[in-house]
Amino acid sequence: MIAAKTVHSVFERCDPHALSSRSGARSIIGSACEALGAPARLMTEYDFGRHGRSLVAILDDSHCSLHIWPDESRAVFEIFTSGGADVTGILSSAASSLGAVRTEVRSNAREFTPEAVSPYPHFPEYVLARTPLGTFAPAEYRRGVGRAYILEPEAISWQSFFASDSYAPPPGKDILLLHPCSWAKPYDFSHFISQLRGITDQFPRIHRAIISNVGVVPFEYQLNEFFCSYDYVDLAQDQSDEQRRAMTEEFRTVTGERIEAYLRAHSDDYSAVVLLGHPVGGGYWETVSRVARELKKPGFQAPSAATYREATLAAAHDRDIDAPLFAPDSLGELERRVKSLLKAVDAAAGGADG
Repeated sequence: MIAAKTVHSVFERCDPHALSSRSGARSIIGSACEALGAPARLMTEYDFGRHGRSLVAILDDSHCSLHIWPDESRAVFEIFTSGGADVTGILSSAASSLGAVRTEVRSNAREFTPEAVSPYPHFPEYVLARTPLGTFAPAEYRRGVGRAYILEPEAISWQSFFASDSYAPPPGKDILLLHPCSWAKPYDFSHFISQLRGITDQFPRIHRAIISNVGVVPFEYQLNEFFCSYDYVDLAQDQSDEQRRAMTEEFRTVTGERIEAYLRAHSDDYSAVVLLGHPVGGGYWETVSRVARELKKPGFQAPSAATYREATLAAAHDRDIDAPLFAPDSLGELERRVKSLLKAVDAAAGGADG
């Protein structure tokens, strides 16, 4: 059993100059790592321009994250540790560095036993595994949106693993299909993705990877607790249009980077790349197609604009924004184009062998 605690702190009315200092933010994270008593195995920093920045450090048995919003004079600092470090001292130092006038702190302590890698009972195609980097407390149900969610330390840890040589797709699956996640969890047992599987299960070479709020999730890992315990419904009804636009852009930026990192890491594993996505502005086809061209991988996005328009009208009653992607016409088009793609891939491979 591992004894651990999570401490979540919100710093309000911070000094604007301290919030805008990149070196100051890095110093806070560096001091926290030193106080936690272990070198960082992974450090990640995202700069969102005038909307702030986020820093995440993952240690062997601890992690900490700092999210800064200069426009709101606010920062959120979270520490998870299974050691005996003086977390109070870390938070006090961070609050002082940021010039916080008001601080709110929440803490909880738990014991847990990390699980080893194993197949999911009765479903051998799924994999259960402890988080690849560091030690993380059992996932708790999260409902909301925003930077602190999409850049959770455990999400960073999983994405670093999936976009590395340590992870490889299942043998024989050389056609990557990227598709949206679902409100219901696990993804594969939701209504929409069950319909998608009615198509993709016909093609054993397809390897599905889910584009989710927590990153790119290879289908075989989706039953791990972290990927089953979130629902990022937009609850921030009091936000301005500008704040919503900024939040949407933050999500697209981080997710686009994760997709690109995954594609580049597994260039040798896939023969082609397919995206089931919205053929409208702000989608991910621009990123996927650009990287696929650079890697010389064929592929396509489905549905087409014409099919999508018809599917959108047919699904007008559905609140789920992704409903048109899983409409019968959209999935029918996906099936037809996958068949053509497989023929083209095999023909190209035959020509190369000859």
